[in-house]
Amino acid sequence: MNTSCRPKRWLPAWSEAVLWPLALALLYWWPVAEGPSLCVYHHLGISWCPGCGLGTALHHLLHGHWAASWAHHKLAGPVVFTLLFRSLQVLITTTRPSWKHRNYSN
Repeated sequence: MNTSCRPKRWLPAWSEAVLWPLALALLYWWPVAEGPSLCVYHHLGISWCPGCGLGTALHHLLHGHWAASWAHHKLAGPVVFTLLFRSLQVLITTTRPSWKHRNYSN
């Protein structure tokens, strides 16, 4: 198989499986009240952003404050589920043994 046309990956295949749980862990310990805003729109002076409140909602959800999470952003639950599911999916696909190169003729 010719692999010269494939682009080289600059990150290992399993890096996404580590990145998302790490990001959720950082949001768990992020100081919501005192922390600076991470919103690019907010820093540009735009008052409305579809993602504003998502970080705070994720923080509250990870601490088990369901009502506060729902009040800040309605999609916090699906986001956590999606990120954890994707991490598990990447972990399974990168650690699964490859059956393509095995010789079953013996």
